Amino acid sequence: MKRITALLLALLYSTVALAQGPVNPGGGGAAGVTASGTPWTLAGTSGQTYTLPTATSTLAILGANTYTGTQTFADAGTWSATGITLGANLNFNGTNANSIANIAYSGQLVGTTSQANAIAVGQNGTTTPAFRVDASTASQTGGLKITGSALNGTVAVAVTDTSGNTNLTINALGTGTIGIGSVSTGAVTITPNVTHSGTTTLAGAIAQTSGTAFFACTTTNSSDTFTCTASPAITAYTTSAIYLVKFNAANTTTTPTINMNTLGAKTIVKRASTALAASDITANGYYWLIYNGSTMQIVNPTVN
Repeated sequence: MKRITALLLALLYSTVALAQGPVNPGGGGAAGVTASGTPWTLAGTSGQTYTLPTATSTLAILGANTYTGTQTFADAGTWSATGITLGANLNFNGTNANSIANIAYSGQLVGTTSQANAIAVGQNGTTTPAFRVDASTASQTGGLKITGSALNGTVAVAVTDTSGNTNLTINALGTGTIGIGSVSTGAVTITPNVTHSGTTTLAGAIAQTSGTAFFACTTTNSSDTFTCTASPAITAYTTSAIYLVKFNAANTTTTPTINMNTLGAKTIVKRASTALAASDITANGYYWLIYNGSTMQIVNPTVN
């Protein structure tokens, strides 16, 4: 009977303590904090710290609680909370698995941690998260910044670091593919130089509006007046553009011309400005032509 009485008194004490407001199990009530009604409202001095006495302790904070000022829920034990609304900052410190549901906040949400699962979001938690932030790299300083935009603006994804040149890698899992613009219909713009170390498979045409480009065509005429349709299609001759041409007939004069995509006939020369010799172009031969701004320079004439 005495044991039952003691148990009931302990339970009554705990119920009264929780009804009066949040407490600090490791050191009594939280100084400077007032509690009124249900749910609790922490309206006392900022910078309060609430701790659990042991690593096995658990405290569930229920209801639409409102926290004003910066409140810290410390390392020992496991905290769980439902329906928290943050008026300023709420810090969950340390390494324990703190569980929070339905957080809405108007200030900053800052975490100081070196955990591999610093943030893990998904239906199965850390087992198969849909999104994960790994902060376990020793002496970590580099990170990723996502900046939002106004309507129809540009959302920016950028590497951050204290200084220097920090790399960014994007990887699929195993033999999975990486899609860029696989859903959107706009263009993909790559500004700096590109280093290519694998095999590129092209499912469409290559189009280039400036700089050097590569096009291909097969002529259909003879008598030193050649015409062809370049692919990808061109709308103007571009200086330094490169063309691979299969000629259907040999040249018989020193001034053959080629007219691509009905843009106008251009004289074919070799070695910058030297006229061709007969049969410098042979029937069914493949030749590289580069437009130099006025004429087509053949790179690999048959006869030198």
